[in-house]
Amino acid sequence: MSTFKHNSMSTIFKRCAPGLVCLGGLLASAGCSPSVEPEAASSRAPVPEVVGPPVKSRSVWRSYYALGDADIQPDKVNSTGFACEFPSDEKGVTYFVSALHIAEDRTEPITEAAEAARIYQAIGSVGATEAYGASDGMNFLGILADPPAEGMAEEPSLLYDVVLVQRGKVGLKAMPLAQTMPVEGDKLYLATAVYGGAPASQTAHEAEVLSVSSDGKLEYRFVNERLSLQATDGAPLLDESGAVVGMHLHGDKSETGVTGEGISMLEFWNRYSATSTAVANDTQ
Repeated sequence: MSTFKHNSMSTIFKRCAPGLVCLGGLLASAGCSPSVEPEAASSRAPVPEVVGPPVKSRSVWRSYYALGDADIQPDKVNSTGFACEFPSDEKGVTYFVSALHIAEDRTEPITEAAEAARIYQAIGSVGATEAYGASDGMNFLGILADPPAEGMAEEPSLLYDVVLVQRGKVGLKAMPLAQTMPVEGDKLYLATAVYGGAPASQTAHEAEVLSVSSDGKLEYRFVNERLSLQATDGAPLLDESGAVVGMHLHGDKSETGVTGEGISMLEFWNRYSATSTAVANDTQ
């Protein structure tokens, strides 16, 4: 059975140091407000009003990584994470989930098992602040679970770009895992606060599934052509009931609109739980 990497900071709770701009306030005010010149706004279609699924407080977070003995930088906001409950025996297990490539400030997802294992070993601590600005406190999470095993995919795959972290003593509110795979034409909702193109109060952003690959890779197009995807890597993709369908890993903005790619979390979990030597029971 594999051993989990111990992190001595797993149960610490810190608040933003004096003098730092609080992340919660930043997201709730100017940070998430669209900045569009009146002339540009008049030439574009209005932002569609989206009625998305319910999103629990303390379920979607900004995620932060520190490598080795380095400290987490709370003013460096470049990703999202979320709490998800996965099936495991009769009880289930809750993990904090985010995108692995952000740990090394990469812009492209990790697709190789060996590279994923190396980055897992380099991570010293993982922190989180609430994405919707309810609190500006930095929470330090528990220890990392096993990295995705090499046998999860026969070829390079986005399935390796996932980090699972035990919640420790942080009060995460887990969202359920969807029990079915999405199909082309389905609606998805990216759940996080964004930095532009939508109101700060909007918790979810609609997209349409364009394709689903055999390894669970999802491609989708957002309804809102003005949506900013800054710091959205690692955000959950929800169905209309609020269950976790997938995780967003990368996005592009062009003249034809805003598109994204991610993975099915159901496909990830089915392969992960079958190949991992230890799926840890979460500390309740």
